[in-house]
Amino acid sequence: MHTTQWGGEAKMQLASDAMFTWLALTPDKFWVNLNPDEPDRVMDSKFASTDAGRILLEADLQMKHDFYKAMDPETDLGRRYWAALPKQNGNPCMPGLRNWIEPKPAQVREQDGGIYILDAPSP
Repeated sequence: MHTTQWGGEAKMQLASDAMFTWLALTPDKFWVNLNPDEPDRVMDSKFASTDAGRILLEADLQMKHDFYKAMDPETDLGRRYWAALPKQNGNPCMPGLRNWIEPKPAQVREQDGGIYILDAPSP
């Protein structure tokens, strides 16, 4: 009998690995930096060796792609964005922008050797 799997076991392993990463490293290690002016400071070396680091880096890159895609002047939202920018001599003045993910703390409880997420903030 063939059963279809949807990656449940692999996703559970990834989640478990991420949880142990969060427990093993101090919070000051959980950052990624895609600033092109700082190519030697992309992420903490310990965090970089984890799947959690890879996932955060991929999420940060995707967020930046999504943001700039939304600013595309060929889209309705992009046209409205560019039209709303302040102008100097008729040209839009682009503000300096940096986007980043800033996590909020979740409420958890440890009981009988397990960790339970009580409340996780929404984005």
